[in-house]
Amino acid sequence: MHLCSLCTYKTPNYAHLMDHMRAHTGEKPFSCPHCPYRAAQKTNLKTHIRTHTGEKPAGRSLQVDVNTDCERPGGRGSIAKLHPCSLCTYKTTNYGHLMDHMRTHTGEKPFSCPHCSYRAAKKTNLKTHMRTHTGEKPYTCEHCQYRSVTRSALVRHLFTQHNK
Repeated sequence: MHLCSLCTYKTPNYAHLMDHMRAHTGEKPFSCPHCPYRAAQKTNLKTHIRTHTGEKPAGRSLQVDVNTDCERPGGRGSIAKLHPCSLCTYKTTNYGHLMDHMRTHTGEKPFSCPHCSYRAAKKTNLKTHMRTHTGEKPYTCEHCQYRSVTRSALVRHLFTQHNK
């Protein structure tokens, strides 16, 4: 058994321990040939590269297990079905959110901009991107003339410019 000297991780495979150590060192030896992205794990780089190519992973299915057991989210409120991701610990009461989440594993980006090469995993991200072409800035500062494409940019503006 190989033990990490910096945390409680252990593995029977020495190569896995060496891969794990990159989490502590920050080393990212795998680089994308298309952009500056770098990864500590080769599998993460492969997933990232699909964001450029639009390729879906071979053999990986978007089939999900729908949990029919009822649970109470947060311990109260209405009873709702909890849908778990079969590939990680993510859980949600909204099936559509699970479908969006599954694209983080597959790298699928089905929503395409008709004006440029931008592709998105979520329809809402494409809608926000479209504002770069239309010039629409729906978020307005109540203290000055500032307008922004996203709510998060307005919040950042309020914090940095108006201490709100």
